[in-house]
Amino acid sequence: MNFQYSPGILGYGAKGQDGSAGIDGLALYFTDYDPIANILNIESAIANDEVLWSSAPAGTKLPGGRKYQNGDLFVDSRGFIYEINADIDEYDRAPGALNKSQFFQSKWNVISDTGFQRFHNILDGSPNILIDNTNSQYGSSNYTDPPKYLYGIESKNFARFEYSDVKDGSYNAFTVYSLAANVGSDDHKSLGLVYDENLKLWRLGNIGQLDGRRNTNLILDVSSITFPNSKILLDTPEGTVLTNKQKNTPLLFDPNFQREPISFYATSPLNSQINIYWNLQDFCNDPSIKGVLHFNRRRDSSVFYMNASTGNIAVPMAFFDIEPAGYVQITNCPSSKTYEYSISISKDGWERTSAIKQITTTDSPPEMTILDPSSKTLTADPSGWFATESTYKYQVDLSTNSPTGWNSSVIPPQTWITLLNNSSTGPGLGTFEVSLGYNDTVNSRSAVVYVFSEANPDPSILVTQTGQTAYTVYFNNDGSIVFSPPLTNQTVTVGIKLYSWVRVQRNCFGYSGSRTVRATINLYKSGLIVSTATENQTAKAGNTIDASTSASYSATGINSTTQNQLRVDWTQLECEHDNNCDYEFSQVWAEITSVTKTSPSPGGGVFSVGTNKYWYAKKPITACTLTEAAASSVPAMPPFV
Repeated sequence: MNFQYSPGILGYGAKGQDGSAGIDGLALYFTDYDPIANILNIESAIANDEVLWSSAPAGTKLPGGRKYQNGDLFVDSRGFIYEINADIDEYDRAPGALNKSQFFQSKWNVISDTGFQRFHNILDGSPNILIDNTNSQYGSSNYTDPPKYLYGIESKNFARFEYSDVKDGSYNAFTVYSLAANVGSDDHKSLGLVYDENLKLWRLGNIGQLDGRRNTNLILDVSSITFPNSKILLDTPEGTVLTNKQKNTPLLFDPNFQREPISFYATSPLNSQINIYWNLQDFCNDPSIKGVLHFNRRRDSSVFYMNASTGNIAVPMAFFDIEPAGYVQITNCPSSKTYEYSISISKDGWERTSAIKQITTTDSPPEMTILDPSSKTLTADPSGWFATESTYKYQVDLSTNSPTGWNSSVIPPQTWITLLNNSSTGPGLGTFEVSLGYNDTVNSRSAVVYVFSEANPDPSILVTQTGQTAYTVYFNNDGSIVFSPPLTNQTVTVGIKLYSWVRVQRNCFGYSGSRTVRATINLYKSGLIVSTATENQTAKAGNTIDASTSASYSATGINSTTQNQLRVDWTQLECEHDNNCDYEFSQVWAEITSVTKTSPSPGGGVFSVGTNKYWYAKKPITACTLTEAAASSVPAMPPFV
């Protein structure tokens, strides 16, 4: 329409005056500020006609010399709309929002323990929608066409596509899994999936630009991994995966391999004498492994003299094919010198080395004493609270005369135990801290913290953490929902379903009239009906009718105060009958479908469903009476329900 009319032809007459310029139209802006938390930033920007972006340089004005007007709108990162009052440099929430409901939904209202709400694509909308990820420079016409089938499944029937035809160098980039928070130090905490166009292969891992392969560990938890051939050749591509067909030494890998078992230690019972003890089975439980013991004096100066009599020469020693368990005694070791020892474990040509340990020759054997806890035991609740010390971090105090110090570690390693300041380089008093992660199961767990030094034996501390309280929700004998043990500080949601089923028959052709049956089950909360399932059917002469119905209810916000307020009961009514040739059977029942803890998070116990069904049944009768109590056992389920 912009060009529907041509300008008029200049005619005769005096030139008129210019009209006044019209005001600017209303505008819609976007902001990355939080309108609630950053109210001062936004109001300052409105007052000074500046952009609403936190990343913009301070004092950046609206483009084109524009000024904010009454009625201008801005949208925040969550899609909420706000209207500007330029007269007072303020804003208010406007009705409506830019919503996501056309594409995404949170059908089950699942909220993570860290407070995140989960969304997924529309499942039961009109139309149903799947969300794919595409990265295309060519605008692929239909990325679901090839391959036509994968594992016999048409490609279009997979839950999600990750499509990319954009190359960066020789790679097509698809997916990054990352928990890296800091550039550089956390670069190894990522895993990427790419396709190498040059080599025509997929790669899963972490390779930097200048620093090459990063130490990103990946474990494939599958029952078997196969490799097309059994030979590793000189031209085998770098990064080829070895399987048990090429390297059948699983016990040399973590967590099977123990680098410093407590049976591997040394003593200096006499001046200038060192005893080293070991048990190969404690490194890895394989009877066919072999060991080589290495021993040398630690270098304590940059100057060495090729004269053994000076005591400044460190001659390494190796003891090959040592016994499965035993010890070696080494004499003529200069006093007050520090020595290192380790064991190399080999299996089928593959080798793994223990931790390098140290011992210093002294006039008296070194000692280590745990001062606190004197019992050498620690106990904490599921949250990690050490009640005896009223703290979440237990400070272990120790004393040693070991000249090489000490270090503490958990063996075998446990992810739920953290040790802080767990080493010292000299003798004297020392401390380290023990803290525990949250135990979100009902099972207790324990581990051993060892303190390694030249002292023999190395002392240890048994750490035990209790499990969560196990809570069960069930129906009692009068149809009430009960929590065992009773709730204390928790809030839960219980899903309940009510069922009603009837069969009604009128089979006497010689009689007129009909027979009507109604079966009803009610869910009460604090004495008031909150949900009902009712089935009402009528059979005339010669008819038999089966019918059922159900109703779902979510009992939210149940806590210690409201935990005894839910109960089910039933009513039943028959009418228009003559007590002849009729048949009626009905069942009503309630079922606990789920129980979910909503707070606290974490903690508060672990919840499960116990006796989840509560039944009422009425047997074949002809009288219109309420004669049946709760069923003592579960009746047979109607086949069509």
